[in-house]
Amino acid sequence: MNRYIVSRLSKETNYDSLLFINMTINHEKKNKYESMNIMILENPFFSQEKKEEMFSLFCKSQKVYHGFNSLVRHFKRKKAVVPNNTEDLIGNNLKDLSDGLKITLLEDNALYTFRITDLLNIWTRTLSHSNGTSPAPRFPKNPYTNKVFGIYNLYNIYLHVILNTSLCVPPIITWFIKLHCDVKTFRRNYYPFLREKAIQNHLIDSPFSSLYFDIVSMINANPTLFKYRKIASTLSTTANKIKAVNLFKPILRVYLQSTSSCNPFIRKEKYDEFIRQVKKFMKNNPAFGRKIVGAKGHSTVSRGLNFLILGPGLRWHYDSSDDSSSDSDDSSSDAEEGGGSTSSDDMDLSV
Repeated sequence: MNRYIVSRLSKETNYDSLLFINMTINHEKKNKYESMNIMILENPFFSQEKKEEMFSLFCKSQKVYHGFNSLVRHFKRKKAVVPNNTEDLIGNNLKDLSDGLKITLLEDNALYTFRITDLLNIWTRTLSHSNGTSPAPRFPKNPYTNKVFGIYNLYNIYLHVILNTSLCVPPIITWFIKLHCDVKTFRRNYYPFLREKAIQNHLIDSPFSSLYFDIVSMINANPTLFKYRKIASTLSTTANKIKAVNLFKPILRVYLQSTSSCNPFIRKEKYDEFIRQVKKFMKNNPAFGRKIVGAKGHSTVSRGLNFLILGPGLRWHYDSSDDSSSDSDDSSSDAEEGGGSTSSDDMDLSV
């Protein structure tokens, strides 16, 4: 398109106009503005008069080019399908919102109306997307079609927020816009920040089974701090895993920051905090990871200690491998020595 416009605007087809077309459009796959600046305005072999002539030609071609683009957008909007989306993503009627808090975007020959805060949330979540604790930013997608938004619509959203609302644009979106919506460059330039977000997302979005194995790995990786105690890699019930995750998640969060953060100061700070939290945990849970070995007749029976601190004091629960009243009494006495009472609601964390 630009080739045709420039050739038509040139008074005569000469070497300069052809050189201008090739340099401003095909220079190392740069955009036309960068090419214009590098190959024309900063070119020491062109006189000032020639630079002004070419720059004037460039401005005229852009004016015509954007005029045709406006005509095409007007035609597409007039012929576009209007889906029946009268509500935002949480069910509120869009008619109740002011014009500044909603925006209509043309995507795939259809006009979609969105609440602007919904789009900002989608955009922020996709840019901070991660696989585990590894950042993996993505392009935001249209929630109605599951197709990525066009770059032009990302700029439309960004400008609409700045010009028509009093909302603050999240910094992560501003950084992305300044990098011309290049996901790879964005991931490379802001990797430390994205890694911190990935750790937070991992603790919030990962299933409890994955977090439970992270907890097991954390304990196994720090045997001295945990006094060489361990918990079972598998538990008998799902409810027990959930309780274990809820108990250890604050410690796991600090541990992941101390090992996965890209900032050495954060790693040092969080590692010191991790040590303090583990020491406090071991002090409040002296029976963590122990086994109770009891005698049954002339043989020795190892009964795994199933315990969890759910509040002040210890809670103990033993495997019910025998039904005799004597063994039941032994279990009660063992529990009392441990400092707590038997509870069937406690977790199975036996080694």
